[in-house]
Amino acid sequence: MGRFTHVNQRRKGLLFPLLKGLQLGALIALALVVLVPLLWLVSTSLKGPEENIFSSPPVLLPAWLWEWQWPIKHWSVWDWPELQWPIKDFSHLLVLQWPIKHWSFLQWPVEPKLDAYINLFQKNPLTSYLLNSTIVSALAVLANLLFCSLAAYPLARMRFAGRGLVLGLVVATILIPFQVVMIPLYLLMVQLGLRNTLMALVIPQAATAFGIYLLRQSFLAVPAELEEAARIDGCNRLGTWWNVMIPAARADLITLAMFVFIGTWSDFLWPLVILDDPSLYTLPLGLQQLASSSFSFDWRIVAAGSVVSILPVLALFILLQRFILPSATGDAVKG
Repeated sequence: MGRFTHVNQRRKGLLFPLLKGLQLGALIALALVVLVPLLWLVSTSLKGPEENIFSSPPVLLPAWLWEWQWPIKHWSVWDWPELQWPIKDFSHLLVLQWPIKHWSFLQWPVEPKLDAYINLFQKNPLTSYLLNSTIVSALAVLANLLFCSLAAYPLARMRFAGRGLVLGLVVATILIPFQVVMIPLYLLMVQLGLRNTLMALVIPQAATAFGIYLLRQSFLAVPAELEEAARIDGCNRLGTWWNVMIPAARADLITLAMFVFIGTWSDFLWPLVILDDPSLYTLPLGLQQLASSSFSFDWRIVAAGSVVSILPVLALFILLQRFILPSATGDAVKG
């Protein structure tokens, strides 16, 4: 019996690296597939006016990469080159060439240019679009972190009649599509005199059912001993929320901030409905204006604007990903 167990363990030990390698290879292949649209977008934004952006198949990777040759000039996909020994002429070793030259769809622009980005900022009010999107997204993030955490704390740590019913109603609102409440929300903004203002974009994003539920679950995971220690030290409910719960839920707060920022930054439908003033347009509306222009329409400029719109979200994720750690009790003790 022990011998068979040893054999099975040995087989598992041999298969485990193989399975991990296959899994890693599958993930890398999937990542490459996901990155293809981004590569095409960046490639289009770097093409000059003399290059064809509608070439089929599309051009993606650097042209100089496909001008390399292997030391063996006559390498083909199926045939091994015939080498004659001794090799008297080494001149062909100085020229590098990729063996498969028919993968032209992976080529980068021949001469990458920044003309599209220069025209994007000089001939279009992109700075205004970026500023409006930044203001709206930042205010929406701050409002969400404040209101969702204040609403989640009593639902997680206080006992009162109807707490489960309130939580159920809040979560049920996630099932309601925004298109259902869009017209009543528009009428409300008109009555409040907020039409064609940036605050009309912030108020619908000020609190979300997803944020309340996420922070409520985070507050439930905080040990009750921390809350009791705060009360012994003289903290009231608000002080306990600020000094214990907020530091303990740091990872979930940052996660919520990223979700809200991305959702608000890329929102197109609601700004399209509530805004008529071009000076108040956010970045998605501004890019739509570039794409719908009849006179100066250029896909290179549209691609450049799309790349610019991705950069803040990418930078935010890179800056905040190290804070998304399961460190609830440690942060609460430090606070």
